[in-house]
Amino acid sequence: MEGKLGQDNVTPTDNSSEERVKRDFSGFLGSLRQFFEELLDIRNNTDQEATKTSIINDIPFKGHTSWILVCSIFIASIGLNANSTAVVIGAMLISPLMGPILGIGMSLAINDIDTLRRSLKNFAVMVILSILTAFLFFKLFPLRDESSELLARTAPDIRDVLIAFFGGTALVIARAKKGTIASVIFGVAIATALMPPLCTVGFGLSKGNIDYALGALYLFTINTIFIALATFLVLKILKFPMVKYANSKKRKRISQLASVFAILVMIPAGKTFYEVLQESNFRNQANTFINEDVKTYQFAGDGFLLDKYSMVEYNKGEDPVIELVFMGDEAIPKNIQETWRSKMQSYSKLKDAKLIIMGGENSESEDKFNYVSELYEAKKQEIVSKDQQIDVLEQEIQRLSKFAYNEVPFDEISKEVKINYNEIEELGFGNEIKTNFQKTDTIPTFLVKWNKNLNTSERQKTTKKLQDWLQVRLKNEKVEVKLYQ
Repeated sequence: MEGKLGQDNVTPTDNSSEERVKRDFSGFLGSLRQFFEELLDIRNNTDQEATKTSIINDIPFKGHTSWILVCSIFIASIGLNANSTAVVIGAMLISPLMGPILGIGMSLAINDIDTLRRSLKNFAVMVILSILTAFLFFKLFPLRDESSELLARTAPDIRDVLIAFFGGTALVIARAKKGTIASVIFGVAIATALMPPLCTVGFGLSKGNIDYALGALYLFTINTIFIALATFLVLKILKFPMVKYANSKKRKRISQLASVFAILVMIPAGKTFYEVLQESNFRNQANTFINEDVKTYQFAGDGFLLDKYSMVEYNKGEDPVIELVFMGDEAIPKNIQETWRSKMQSYSKLKDAKLIIMGGENSESEDKFNYVSELYEAKKQEIVSKDQQIDVLEQEIQRLSKFAYNEVPFDEISKEVKINYNEIEELGFGNEIKTNFQKTDTIPTFLVKWNKNLNTSERQKTTKKLQDWLQVRLKNEKVEVKLYQ
């Protein structure tokens, strides 16, 4: 009886505990959901009218705003020209570039055709004024040639696109907050994506380099589109009311035109984003491949990889190339090269890439000197300081000098040999490259043809004597003397 009573008491207790756990868990999920809704919700604290007014007031480019833009472009151009990131950031703090672009995004979101027309007009004024200012600066003050800051703005980069999009998103959200007047500090991220490309367009035009100018202008256009897209999406999420027109047909027609315009703009932007993302993934995998697979190779001699001269070229996905430049006496074995190519197949973006190995082979000394010279001329812009240029060249020349034929004064040696050894009929010289498959070395070798009157024993003895003398004369114990075959 007692056991039965105990059993009856267990069942309701377990059921009530299970129900209580479910209630507690459900309550926890509800509280967590409420917490995140309050944390991320921006609709309740949005001032739609103040936001529209703020954006519309920043659209015009005239008077004070124009002069502020000119000054900021001048400062940014100086910073890019001097390769100074700090100066460029200083220019961004006063830049008024975002006004017309936010106007374009807002007008498309609320179907305001008049604001769209004014935004596009002022956007054109902003672009022309910025490019003209940068052009005049680089034309009148050619302080230096291309800098790394300038060259970095001649092609779209996934980071620039993301900065433009999230910078635009942050700025619109800040402007939409009730009781807040967004200061120019919110435009810094956007200016990061807009000002340097515009300055680079002016630089390219001043130097007559159309490729630079078009590349930077393309980058600027893509960044502009993504800033406008961010504005469009945020205002749609915040459910800004559409502009009402007395004529319903006109309203519908304008809405259709705005939608078509937005789609036409976003299609190439989406395509470009995808292409830039693919290139970014390719470069990341290429760098991983070089660092983890190529640089781990142990040279037997003094070979090494020249990082600054090696290239990774995506070529828009058509025939991508990874070119590795090596220096040293040691050739890169064929089996190692094939191993690297096989390893590339394990990287999804490197499967179709072509691997080119430059240098690090036992080529003639003159060819090596020519190669270093041509390599330097082609890549010298990538070496920032003159000290680095000098150091690289001195190291290479010093290391490669042992391959030079002119280290052996052959004319003088041949005259001295003829005086001391009348039995010699012919004398030759050449650098002989030898390897024991562990190490490769270059041996200065003289070839001798003795008079037939000398017997074999005398030839061997005199040859050894001549070799000893040449080693002392040239201060090189590696010198060898061989008989003509």
